Amino acid sequence: MMLRVLLLTGFVLAATPQAAFADTAPFFAGKKLYASDWRACVGFENAEAPDDTYTLDQTGIYGYEFSCVFANMSLVPDLTGQGRQNNYVATASCSDDSGISRPDMLNLSHYEETVTVTSQNDYNYDLLQPSQDGEGVPFGLVNKSFELCQPE
Repeated sequence: MMLRVLLLTGFVLAATPQAAFADTAPFFAGKKLYASDWRACVGFENAEAPDDTYTLDQTGIYGYEFSCVFANMSLVPDLTGQGRQNNYVATASCSDDSGISRPDMLNLSHYEETVTVTSQNDYNYDLLQPSQDGEGVPFGLVNKSFELCQPE
């Protein structure tokens, strides 16, 4: 009986979304929304944001036929002794319109009203073979900057 209770508790905890990373990363407190293009702050459909526009909140990164859902987030320790707490590492499950999900590790650097996200998968891919759109611009999340949608 005890084993069943433990298993059931484990399943319930595993199924519970872990979207409350505002405690770990305070720049998400108050359900703040960040975007790579201001037009995404008011919605993709109404503002006709470009396909390579993304939004970022405490649950993950979202774009046109793309998402990265955060599974875990940790503060990177400050080894300088200066009290800097602006770098975080997040593990995420990312997917696109192909229906294939893949794990990713993301670095989030927060400065004032900007969060810069570096994707380990995209970084490695760009090192091996740069993916480019029709104009020769790298396409991906490598060092993508997100601005706070409603600055205080």
